[in-house]
Amino acid sequence: FKGVLRGDATKLPFADNSFDVVITSEVLEHIQDDVSAIAEMVRVLKPGGRLAISDVVALKTMPRELAESVEALTGCIAGSASIEELRALLVEAGFDADQIQPRPESRAVIAQCMPGAEDYVVSATIEAQKPGGASCCAPSCCS
Repeated sequence: FKGVLRGDATKLPFADNSFDVVITSEVLEHIQDDVSAIAEMVRVLKPGGRLAISDVVALKTMPRELAESVEALTGCIAGSASIEELRALLVEAGFDADQIQPRPESRAVIAQCMPGAEDYVVSATIEAQKPGGASCCAPSCCS
């Protein structure tokens, strides 16, 4: 594939089992139907394919006045899901072996951009794998 395609995250313009890896950054909190978007990622991945996301996750419920502020709504913070919610979404969509690793060092950056929000959200690395891939690392089983 070469070029750029415009698409909806809940209806990706690719055939089933097309990719080895799906990578995204700061997108989940902008999608109203997270389940459909993650299910689409599963659909376009080959068996054994990997998902890698860098996104903001909620550590705890943000106070209403902070969550409804312009900064939170435009700064990729207001729509953040909790780690537990993300883990459930990944499993519901069909992924296994999920890993969600919060990056505590991101709190300093969040505090600079939106003071007070660092107690409620943190950047995280989210990884998961589509079931059904080869279980060995030899070149003969990874074609």
